[in-house]
Amino acid sequence: MNRTPWNTGPVAFAYPEGPTILSLTNLQLSPGTITVIAGENGSGKTTLLKILSGLLHIRRAVGDELRTFRTHSSYLHQHPYLFRGSVLRNLRLASPQAGDSDITRALDSVGLAGYAQRNVKKLSGGEIKRVALARLFLSDRQILLLDEPAAHVDAISIRKIEECCRGLADRGRTLIVTSHRGGFGYRVADTLVDLEDGSVRTSSVNILRGSVSEEKESSLSFESRGVRFRVPHRDGSFQVAVLAGEDIILSKQPLESSARNCLKGTIRRLDETGDDGIRASLDCGMNLVSVITPAAVDELGLRPGKTVYATFKASSVALY
Repeated sequence: MNRTPWNTGPVAFAYPEGPTILSLTNLQLSPGTITVIAGENGSGKTTLLKILSGLLHIRRAVGDELRTFRTHSSYLHQHPYLFRGSVLRNLRLASPQAGDSDITRALDSVGLAGYAQRNVKKLSGGEIKRVALARLFLSDRQILLLDEPAAHVDAISIRKIEECCRGLADRGRTLIVTSHRGGFGYRVADTLVDLEDGSVRTSSVNILRGSVSEEKESSLSFESRGVRFRVPHRDGSFQVAVLAGEDIILSKQPLESSARNCLKGTIRRLDETGDDGIRASLDCGMNLVSVITPAAVDELGLRPGKTVYATFKASSVALY
């Protein structure tokens, strides 16, 4: 499996005679991971994916990095097209060399076992998207660009699409998925970036994978990489806890407060956010990001290797 990061290089887009509306210096993507690009309608998510896939022309000359990126990528439209006939016909047209066992595995991967002879006219919107994902499963493209795959589909299909995305990443594929902020994006993302005002910014939201480990009083404990912290009581099964970096307070000593969580950690790195803030990356047994001010960095004497305490309320954690 390729382990070298994929790079897009610089990307900029403008309509004829208009200003630049989309610009990024570079996206670096690790093989076998899922990057979710979150943004509101009209923020440019689809435009970005079409540029990265080569479906949309950009003014400036395409660099070597983007050219290589495109040759290894495949784009899944938000409303994928299927040819007339059976599911099997569509998969055969997409991958003529695929054997029967390959097609069976592809349909199993999207929760459509036994659908090979089903006429595509009888499929729901969610099933159509899952057939399109099965086509990607059979392809040899290593970079998959999925435009809001969970939009306008039923809950069962959303879960199956999530499982398929994770399965593709586990097999070494690199995925870029566009989505609004919310359950689907948080559940599939290894990395979340925000598309705002035509620029991509690394999100300061912590997406922690794990499970609810125990119930106590009116709250639950969530365990991620062996670290437990308190979260609000909610009924259901959850695999992801989401915590905004702005909700984490850093201190030199443990704080005496009403906050239910205080984790000891070590500063790994400090980066500017681009909004006059500092993103502090911590190792608390699990990775956490806290967003603080430059003044706080100076007052606390923060630097890589320094021990700090990360405090946050249980109510600041959302479960998905």
